[in-house]
Amino acid sequence: MEENLAKGYTRQFIAWYKEDFEKCLKNTDELKSIYGNKDRKRFEKFSILHKEQYKNFSLNYLLGGSNRHPFIATTIYHFENERYNDWRENHLLPSVFIIHFQKQQQINNSAYSISEHTIKRIYQRSKIFDNKEVDHYLIIPEMSYIPVWAGFYSFLNMLTDSENIEIEPIIPAPNGLFLCDTKTFHNKIKSVHVRTYVGDEELSETQLSLKKVMIESSQYLKNSLLGFLPCSIVFAKHQFFIDFNLLLYGLRNLLKAYLQEILKEKDDLVLSIFYRKVSEKLNEITIQQIELLDTIKKYGYRKVSAEIENKRLSSEFRKI
Repeated sequence: MEENLAKGYTRQFIAWYKEDFEKCLKNTDELKSIYGNKDRKRFEKFSILHKEQYKNFSLNYLLGGSNRHPFIATTIYHFENERYNDWRENHLLPSVFIIHFQKQQQINNSAYSISEHTIKRIYQRSKIFDNKEVDHYLIIPEMSYIPVWAGFYSFLNMLTDSENIEIEPIIPAPNGLFLCDTKTFHNKIKSVHVRTYVGDEELSETQLSLKKVMIESSQYLKNSLLGFLPCSIVFAKHQFFIDFNLLLYGLRNLLKAYLQEILKEKDDLVLSIFYRKVSEKLNEITIQQIELLDTIKKYGYRKVSAEIENKRLSSEFRKI
C-alpha cells in the first residue's frame, strides 16, 4: 500500500474509532443497568457481553479471579497528541480497567504507548488490508501481543538486575514485528514506546525465527495478568512473575540471538553481561513453572491463576 493511502486510512481509523467508542460507552451503561453487580452469574454473563461489545476497542481481555471473587480486566485505548523526540503526533494510549465484583473499579495507565506512525505502517506493510474495502478494526488483532510483551519488558531489566543495560524491545504480530524503545520512570519500571512496524516480508531470517518463538511462548498468555500492569500488581502478587518466567523460558533456545536483537548498544561485552544475567534468571525457573503452561492449556488461565493467588494449589504446584 502506498504511504499516502496508509496515512489517509490511519486518520480515518482514528475518526471512526472515536465515533464508534462513544456509542459503545452508551451501550455499556445499558448493560450495567440490566445485569448490575449483585449476582455472580449475572456478572459473568455481563462479562461475555462486555467482551463482545469492546472487541474493537480492547487489546486484551480477561475474566479472572475465583468464582466467589470474579473480576474483568481489559485494556481500553484512546488517542492523544503527544510529543515524541522532536515532533508531535497522535498516540494510542491504553488504560487498564479492572472491574471487580462488588468492589470499586480500578483504572490506571498502561506501561506502553503506540505511535500513529506505527498504525500507518501496519496499513502499509502488513498485507492484511484490501485497498478497495478496508476493515479498519483488523488493526486490533495485529496489536494483540503488545500488552503482555510490554509487561515482560517492564520487568526484564529489573528482574535480571540489568537496569543499566539499554534495550530496544521487539514485539511480535501475526503479520510482522513491532520495533520499540523504552523510557524509565522513577519507580524503575520501563515504559515501552511502540515506534514502528515491519511486515514479515521485510524481516530477516533471525527476526522471523524470534517472532515465531515469541508467539509460541505467549499465545496462551496473551490475556495474562502480566498484560494488565500496573493494576494487576495490586491483586496478583505471584502470577505475573510466573507469566514472566514462562515467556522467558520460551526464548531459551534463541536467547543469545534474542538479546543481541534487542540490545541498543551492539557491544560484545554488554551482550556477554546481559546474557549471563538473563541466563541466571532462566536457571531459576522451576520444573513446576515450566509444566504450568500445559496446565493452563488444559484448564484455562483463569482457573490456574485463581488457584495460585488463593494458595489452594495441589502438591503439583506448591513449589511455584
